[in-house]
Amino acid sequence: MCALNLCAVVNYLQIDSRGESVDKKIARLDQELAKYRDQMKKMKDGPSKVNYLFELLLFLHLFINRGVW
Repeated sequence: MCALNLCAVVNYLQIDSRGESVDKKIARLDQELAKYRDQMKKMKDGPSKVNYLFELLLFLHLFINRGVW
């Protein structure tokens, strides 16, 4: 019986650590997006802003396709 409870505790700790890992990744993504958002606010409309937007979309595409989520 004790082994069963120990397994439950270990599983809970593994799930908790995975949740913390996901929280860290989300926080990092929020920081990156804030950086891009601030830079976009400073830029005038034009080709450079469009190129920067494409860079942002590429970043998001790579971030999602790496399997971070």
